[in-house]
Amino acid sequence: MPPLLDAPLIDETLQSLPGWQGDQSRIWRELSLPDDVDAELRRRVDVDAAALGHQPQVERKGDITRFVLTTAEVGGVSELDVALA
Repeated sequence: MPPLLDAPLIDETLQSLPGWQGDQSRIWRELSLPDDVDAELRRRVDVDAAALGHQPQVERKGDITRFVLTTAEVGGVSELDVALA
């Protein structure tokens, strides 16, 4: 099981992940995408997530896609979430 990341490490990591926001419980990113680009990005994320044995939460409202990453087994953000981001 990957370790839970502490708040300072998450803050430092988010600085190197443009567009990502978050806290110890989860990290997320919202993108405005046309349908075809959204579908391709989701396909690629699914492939990467499967390789890591991890699954993001993906929400689509209008043209906004929101990716939310958290590791339920540790109750917050882990290295798996950062790797997928």
